[in-house]
Amino acid sequence: MKSLKLSVSLALCVLAGGAMPSASAQSYSFIDLSTLGGFMSGAYARSSAGTIVGWSYTANNKHHAASWDGQAITDLGTLGGTDSTAVNINKLGQVVGHRPELLFAG
Repeated sequence: MKSLKLSVSLALCVLAGGAMPSASAQSYSFIDLSTLGGFMSGAYARSSAGTIVGWSYTANNKHHAASWDGQAITDLGTLGGTDSTAVNINKLGQVVGHRPELLFAG
């Protein structure tokens, strides 16, 4: 856990133009969101109700949109493609996302 906090501090330092956070900087905690059986997941947004949306790799190495409700992870599907990502959620719980095949279609 300490190495994860150090990595984030260093990343924040780089993003802030090299200035290290002061001793009174706000403290953050990390929550393990789990995965859909794959090796990695990531979060993009959190609703006012606390639902988190983002993506997760599945056991067969597919990239799927996912949501976390504080108890469990839910596969949101792929909109008919092979991969997807959820990027935001509103106060009604409506999720917006994308499918890479649609973004880069000729």
